[in-house]
Amino acid sequence: MDIPHPSPPAEDLTRFRVDSPLEIERLLRGMMERKALITGSGRSGNGSFITTVLAVDGAARQFYLECPFDRHMDADLAAREGAAFSTRHENVQIQFTAGLARRVELEGRPAYRLPFPAALLRFQRREFYRVETPRDNPAKCRMALPKQKLLEADVVDVSVGGVGLTYPSGEADIVLGQVIHGCRLLIPEVGEFIVSLKVRNQVELVQPNQKRVWRLGCEFIELPSVIEREL
Repeated sequence: MDIPHPSPPAEDLTRFRVDSPLEIERLLRGMMERKALITGSGRSGNGSFITTVLAVDGAARQFYLECPFDRHMDADLAAREGAAFSTRHENVQIQFTAGLARRVELEGRPAYRLPFPAALLRFQRREFYRVETPRDNPAKCRMALPKQKLLEADVVDVSVGGVGLTYPSGEADIVLGQVIHGCRLLIPEVGEFIVSLKVRNQVELVQPNQKRVWRLGCEFIELPSVIEREL
């Protein structure tokens, strides 16, 4: 799974480095509270997985990750030290590596316990600003899926790189890596656009009202320049 947020050149990374323990804890807690989707990869290079931060222990300088759905990746993370992670938080891309993960139970559910990273890379590129959509007048994405009814998903956030979508569990069968053409993106006070999307990450979440939803991170495929300018 490629991460659709390019990094700056290696020689420029120093100015993006965050090594303050308090700031690292703040960022990890923010990821937890926002249920940010985190892309991880083990050192074996066998692929990537999606996870979320379940808890942060500032006193012990440890944090807990949800076990990936893919058990092959699950085993890779447990066996390898120095897994790499990437996510977005507060409109910036964050990358970091963490030490050896330990398989534990957290409040009765399987999880991984990892030490705080020694440092994070936090940077943003103007062309990939991701903006949350208004909740009182939400943007929508209507997708005509093969052999299924029209799916109308809520747009959580949007940038020229892609969109974050949610829809109720059980309403559609969408798989990781799927490319969906002819999606109708409706953004209030901005416009309506026909786009192609590729599903880059997905995770099932439980909302405060106990309803289960799928959260998708989708990349625009061959976005026309006229739409890119509008977004």
